[in-house]
Amino acid sequence: MSFIKNNLGLIFFAIAILTVIIVASVYLILKPSSQPTPSPVVIFSPSPKPNLEQKVFAGEPDPNRSYQVITEQNKQQGEQDYLVGVLADKLPFQGVNFSLLYNISNNQFVVVFNSSNKSVAEQEFNRFLEQNGIKDQGWLYNLYITEQPYE
Repeated sequence: MSFIKNNLGLIFFAIAILTVIIVASVYLILKPSSQPTPSPVVIFSPSPKPNLEQKVFAGEPDPNRSYQVITEQNKQQGEQDYLVGVLADKLPFQGVNFSLLYNISNNQFVVVFNSSNKSVAEQEFNRFLEQNGIKDQGWLYNLYITEQPYE
C-alpha cells in the first residue's frame, strides 16, 4: 500500500500515456481512407434496345421452346394430391370404429376397421374423408384396408 502512495504520480502518468495510445489507435483504425479505390469503378451503360422482331408476343407460341400443357384433369389431380397431403399431415387418426395412418417408408395409407361394426366403420371413414375434402377413397394411393375387433 505504501508503494502505491509513494508512486501515485507515476501511476497516473502511466494511465494517461496508455489512454493516449488507445485513443490514437482507435482514431487511426476508424479514420476514413482518403486514398483512391484500388480498382476502377464500374459504370453501367444503358441496356440495349430490344429487338422487336425477335420478341414473341402473348398468344404466339415459340416454335423453339417446349411447353407443358395443363389440362383440367391435371388441375383436378393436383388439387386431389394437395388434399391428400393435408390429410397425411393429420395422421395417425383414431376414430370410434376405424383408425387411419400413413406409412411414409412405403407410401401407404393403412385403415383398420372395427370388424364387429364394419359397415358403420366404413361410413365413419367415408365421412372423415369428406370432412377433409376427399370425395373418394381412390384418391388415397396404396390404400391398405384391414379389419380387427375393437375392444
